[in-house]
Amino acid sequence: MRRSSSERSWLRHPLPIARHRVLVLGTGAMGGEIVDWLVRVGLQARGWNRRSPERLAALLGQSEVVVCALPLTEATEGILDARAPSRRCRAAAMCVNVARGAHVVEPDLIAAVRSGHLAGAALDVQRREPMPDDDPLWSVPGITITPHIAAQSSPEVICRPVRGGAARPAARRAGAERDRPVARLLARRRNPRQPRR
Repeated sequence: MRRSSSERSWLRHPLPIARHRVLVLGTGAMGGEIVDWLVRVGLQARGWNRRSPERLAALLGQSEVVVCALPLTEATEGILDARAPSRRCRAAAMCVNVARGAHVVEPDLIAAVRSGHLAGAALDVQRREPMPDDDPLWSVPGITITPHIAAQSSPEVICRPVRGGAARPAARRAGAERDRPVARLLARRRNPRQPRR
């Protein structure tokens, strides 16, 4: 930006993150919204599920960021292990888990980050919650831990916007609420045939 100012250049340069390819594992309500949001902010994002025609290994090899939003099933437990992101992802990829802790084989993830094959990870969910003080995830540079806050689902958090929404005039709410991602998600749950935007 300084160079643009000194050269009096009025050109926009894309941010480096906008060039990243993001693979979202899971295309349900949460994964679909994540893909939609990432695309809206300018990233190259795509979703994958177990019925996708593309092979997971091939998509992992093309992705700089992998976000896990899968439901936890027998088939998805441990899906992020030494055979997945650490071996097939592009070198220096990032792994993000906002789904369930059991999707990640934590010792494999730790080894991949420590070896430098993965640039890092952001884990909102872990196998043991709350995490004990001696959990090895705490001490790995490059792994960011959050305390299961990607979806604030306590009754107080859920009710606060509902109570606030009830106080607004219905006419104003009718137009504005449709443009909000959560409102669209809830509307889609009521009417699953409603198309995604």
